[in-house]
Amino acid sequence: WTRRQLYLGGQTVRHSRHPNTWNAFVHQRLDDINEGLSKGNRWKLTEFIESHKETLRNDYARLSQAQKNNYKVEIIKMHADKQRMVRDNPRAVQHDMQATFAAMDQEVLSYFLHIPTISTEKKSLNQLVSECRTLIQDKLDFILRKNKLANHAKMNYTNYERAIVEHYGVELKG
Repeated sequence: WTRRQLYLGGQTVRHSRHPNTWNAFVHQRLDDINEGLSKGNRWKLTEFIESHKETLRNDYARLSQAQKNNYKVEIIKMHADKQRMVRDNPRAVQHDMQATFAAMDQEVLSYFLHIPTISTEKKSLNQLVSECRTLIQDKLDFILRKNKLANHAKMNYTNYERAIVEHYGVELKG
């Protein structure tokens, strides 16, 4: 119950792709031809395009850029007014909730245990390598101090097996 009350993830509005002028043009033409017809007698989109393909292409080619932009603006307005709501299935909601709470747990742990979280900012390869080396060195020093083996040991990547594993009896994993 608490997870459902606190749940902030998931999307309730379906996001559609950006409309293009061809689709808006064909949509408008289909609406014009179906205007006076009853529901059972209206043209279907695929049938309409198949039977009027050449006429549609020729008429579209004659449109100016301003007319094409008008079609695009109209379809954007229509989509904005339409905003359909979708229903999440229970499994998807549960998966989103679990992912959200896992992220929240990670943030809380990193806050209290001072574990660095992964940043979304773009960094150069050298910066990433430097951060990884610093993190590995800090954790190695922490393990050695915790087990009272040494205060500091320089991480030796070339001779890791001999310098770290065999000398201190510590193997880094992860």
